[in-house]
Amino acid sequence: MQPQEPKEPLPYEPRPEGPPRRLAAAGWQFWLGLAAGSAVSLVIWWWGWERFSSINAIIAAILVKAAAGSILAAVPRVRSIGAGVLVSIAVGALIFFSVCGSR
Repeated sequence: MQPQEPKEPLPYEPRPEGPPRRLAAAGWQFWLGLAAGSAVSLVIWWWGWERFSSINAIIAAILVKAAAGSILAAVPRVRSIGAGVLVSIAVGALIFFSVCGSR
């Protein structure tokens, strides 16, 4: 059996580099999503307690935030906003339990 000659490498093209994404933009987008989602929870649980006191409001708030956060997280330019909205679900739970404790 004769030794095989090395094959020439495949002509892979490097991926085109887009403009670098600034990490600072991702940071403020995350905080924007977190603040917006937390504000929605604050409105629902603090000022709308009498109106939204059923289990349906809890489920609706979680589902709406999960859907909005997932959709935003799928879009590369606003992915950090989606992550902030998803994290705000936990913040909303903390707001809910603190309002329950104060009533």
